Amino acid sequence: MLNNNEKKEIYNAFKDGNIKVLSSTKDKKLEWKTVRDVTRHDVSNKVQYKVSLENGATCTATEDHSLFKDVGDSIKEWKTGDFSVGSDIVFIENDKVVTKKVSSNIIVPSEKYMYDLTVEDNQNFVLKSGILAHNTFRPPSSEKFLQAQAQVFGYIWEDEELYEYLLMAVDDFNTAPPVTGIAITSIPDRWRTAILIRAAAFACFAVALNWVANEFAYSISGVSLDIQKSQSYSNMKDGFVAEYDKLKEQAKASIKIIVGLKQPRYGIGISSALGPYSRPGVQSRSNFISGFRGGWA
Repeated sequence: MLNNNEKKEIYNAFKDGNIKVLSSTKDKKLEWKTVRDVTRHDVSNKVQYKVSLENGATCTATEDHSLFKDVGDSIKEWKTGDFSVGSDIVFIENDKVVTKKVSSNIIVPSEKYMYDLTVEDNQNFVLKSGILAHNTFRPPSSEKFLQAQAQVFGYIWEDEELYEYLLMAVDDFNTAPPVTGIAITSIPDRWRTAILIRAAAFACFAVALNWVANEFAYSISGVSLDIQKSQSYSNMKDGFVAEYDKLKEQAKASIKIIVGLKQPRYGIGISSALGPYSRPGVQSRSNFISGFRGGWA
């Protein structure tokens, strides 16, 4: 077991991008790649297999997680549950990509949690046993995690993007009655927070759309593991919008509005704009108009 100091040292190394694992390109070249994230999956409801190889190496994974097969000039993802006895599986030995035969592949009691890595570029990593396993992407576990990352906006958005979102926020604020007519260079202090929160909502929405476009970039046999990332940004966006709506209502309430009572110009009655002779029982529209055309006044 690791003590707290050792855990802290590993965490700091991970945070600084100093932890690397052995990985393979599609054309079977081994490289050391940086670990970008670590995932804990709740797999209690998934079927889990233990794959054993002829050399004694083993790997336990869910049925839909992928290991690799050698297909000649390249390697190919293959569901753990689809390996059978005698299948060739990619194995790393003496810093080379080789193949080993599967000696058994059996269903085992399900663990509640399994852990996985996110590795840059190649999307795979070599296990301690020597078996090559597929990469996964870790969706942020909560909106609080995303907010912590988004505190340094430049990490996610370029300055030009933020400026566009601020312009959108000002336009949105101006469209809500009563009209204020403010510009991005003349935002009153009492409205500034509302504008910034609305800009943050637009920014989160934009990132969510980008993740929707790349939702299946980190997939295992067509099953996306980062499907929740766009949803997390959308959830954070919804939180910003809810807060913005409250602040906007308070900000707009600070504007004094005087609305007079609307009075009919020509008395009371139907079509009163035609004058008092258009009142019911006095003169219809058609009679009024025909009378006018005939010279009657």
